[in-house]
Amino acid sequence: MTGGTIRDIPKIRELLETAQELSRFEQIFPLIKPVMEQIGVDVDGVEEALADIEKIEQEVNELATLPDRFNEQFVERGWICYEKFHIGVAKTAVELAEAGNTEAAEKELVAYYESETIEQQLNWLKQVDPFLDKAEPVVEKEGEFVDRETQSRFDLAQKALEDYDAGRYHACVPIVWALADGLAQQSYVNAHSQGGALSSEEANHEAWNSIAGHSTGLERLKGVVMTGRKATRTEKIEIPYRHGIMHGMDLNYDNEIVAAKTWNILFAVGEWAREAETDNLAPSGNEGGSEFSSVLEQLQEAAERHKETQKSKKRIEEWEAREITVGKDIPASGDPEEYADETPERALITLLSKWNDENYGHMAQFLRGADGEAEEPGFIKDQFKNAKLKSFELTNIDGKPAASDITVRLCIERFGEDVAEKKEVRMVRIADDGTAAAVWGSEEGEWVLPSWPSLL
Repeated sequence: MTGGTIRDIPKIRELLETAQELSRFEQIFPLIKPVMEQIGVDVDGVEEALADIEKIEQEVNELATLPDRFNEQFVERGWICYEKFHIGVAKTAVELAEAGNTEAAEKELVAYYESETIEQQLNWLKQVDPFLDKAEPVVEKEGEFVDRETQSRFDLAQKALEDYDAGRYHACVPIVWALADGLAQQSYVNAHSQGGALSSEEANHEAWNSIAGHSTGLERLKGVVMTGRKATRTEKIEIPYRHGIMHGMDLNYDNEIVAAKTWNILFAVGEWAREAETDNLAPSGNEGGSEFSSVLEQLQEAAERHKETQKSKKRIEEWEAREITVGKDIPASGDPEEYADETPERALITLLSKWNDENYGHMAQFLRGADGEAEEPGFIKDQFKNAKLKSFELTNIDGKPAASDITVRLCIERFGEDVAEKKEVRMVRIADDGTAAAVWGSEEGEWVLPSWPSLL
C-alpha cells in the first residue's frame, strides 16, 4: 500500500513544501515590502518571523528524514518510529547509532520510556475507541440491575505500568503484548469486518499517511518480532519476540529493554489503530493537492505568534514567585472559599471537594484528556468509583508562572479499606481558549489537572 520512504507521506511532504514556500517568500520579501506596508501588514513582525526561516527549513528537512533513519537503524532491533515519539530522543538515538554506538543509542531509547512518558501516551491512546471500550457495566441479576466489574485495555495498561515501574518485567511484558495484539485485532475487525491480528501473514497493517503505518514501519517490524520460536530458549533476549514470550518458549525476557520495546510497539500499533478507526488506511481519492493558506497569511500568523511569544516571555520574566507555608499562609484543608481566587490551591481544593462529594460532573471540568478537552463525567465516574476520597490535606506548594506543584496527603477508601497516600500533583494554567499555557496573574485562564491519573 505504501511505498518509497516515510519522507514521502503527505503529512511530512506538506511540511517540506510549506518550508520551501516560506523560503521562496523570504527571497522576494524586500521587493514587496513597500506594498505590504501600504495595505497595513505588520512588516516588522513579518521580518522577525522571516529571520529564522533558514534555520526552520533546515530543521524541517532534518525532521523529514528522521523516521526513515530511525527505522533503518532500529527496526531490526525491535524499535519503531511513530508519530508521538519524541523528536529529540529519536534524533539523539539515531546520531549515536549512525556513529556506531548502538548500545548507547538503545540506552537513550529505554530511558525515554519512563513512567510519565508512558502515562501521557496511554492517555493519548484513549482517543482510540477499542483501547477505552468496556462492556456495559450493568447486568440484570435476579430481576435487579447491578454493577458488573469491567475493564478496558486502558485499565489493564495502568496495571502493566505499575509492574513496569516496580521492575516486574516478567508480568508487564506479556500484558502489553496482549494489549497490542488485541488493539490491532479489534481495530482491524472494525475496519475490515474480519480478523487481522499482528501475527497474521494475510493481514496488512499499513496506512497511507502514517509514520508507524508505513511499509517500513509496522509491517517490517512484524517480520522481526513475529519470528517463529520453536525451541525453548533460556538465554537472555533483547528483542520482544511475540511468539517466544507469549507461548513460553523464550523464558529469559524479564528485562527493561524488552519491556520498553513492548511499550514502543503498543504505541506504534495505537497510531495505526487510530488511522483504522478514522477510515484513513487508504486514500479516499478526494484528497487532491495540498491546500495551503497563502504565504502572506502564514507569515502574518507567524508574526502574531511571535508577538504573543514575546509577550509571554516578558510576563514570565516579570512574574514573582510566591512563598507559601501551608498551615500558616493558607489552611492545609478546608472549603474552597477559604483560599484566594484564581490560585492553584483553590482549584485543587475545589477538585478534591467534588471528588469527596462524588460530584464527578463538576470534578471532570478540572481534568484534561490527551486532546486537551475536559474529560467526560461518565468516564471519570467509572475511573474513580472504587476510590472514595475520605479526607485531604495540602502539605507543600511550589509555584511556577504557569504551573504549580502541590503535595497533598489523601485518605482513599479502596474496596472497603482506607489507605493514606501522599501525592505530587501538578496543576497547569491554560488560556481560556485551551490552546496554550497562561501565565498566572497576567492572563485570563483556568487551573486544570492534565495528569489526573496521578491521583489514583
